[in-house]
Amino acid sequence: CGDVFNEWPQSKIFIRMVYTFFFFVMVVAVALEIVFGVIVDSFKKLREEREETLKDIKYKCFICGINRNQFDSTAPGGFDFHTHNEHNMWVYMYYLIHIREKGDKTDLNGVEHYVHSKSLE
Repeated sequence: CGDVFNEWPQSKIFIRMVYTFFFFVMVVAVALEIVFGVIVDSFKKLREEREETLKDIKYKCFICGINRNQFDSTAPGGFDFHTHNEHNMWVYMYYLIHIREKGDKTDLNGVEHYVHSKSLE
């Protein structure tokens, strides 16, 4: 492997060194472009998923899944009233915590028992 330059005529050694240098530069550049392309595509996919989630949070009710436009056109008070008063997600969260914090399952009434069993699924 070390005798590669001995096989070439002295007048063409410089050409061989330049050719080898550019070959390795091109191989490394192509490999880096492939790796960076995969990384950029992955981040693009994550950003699109995040934007879709934020859009759902802003334009859909978390509890019932009805669109903001439907509430704004038909319901009194609109979407904001619905999400802050009728379907406040934190009230549902407090209810789930209340059910899980009850000591014994025999303390649960019928609705609480049903919600507790569904929350464990």
